[in-house]
Amino acid sequence: MATRKPARSSTARAATKASAKPATRAGRERQNLLVNPESLRRAMAALGTTNMSETVNVALDRLAEDAAILRGLDAAAGSIPDFPYLDT
Repeated sequence: MATRKPARSSTARAATKASAKPATRAGRERQNLLVNPESLRRAMAALGTTNMSETVNVALDRLAEDAAILRGLDAAAGSIPDFPYLDT
């Protein structure tokens, strides 16, 4: 005759559910994205990445870095002196 496991309290079930979050790497968060597969393939080829997560993370990092560079160039645009001897 099969024996039944004793029923767990709802508090024990809630504690188990709360601790059953998917494992993530430090500083990362699991997301569900809809991505154009052709764009992803091209991005992987351009970035030299091997999987979707790496591709998205590298692309986002590079985009943020490029934006910071452009902001710096915009800020410096008026601060660069003219060199009339360079005009030909």
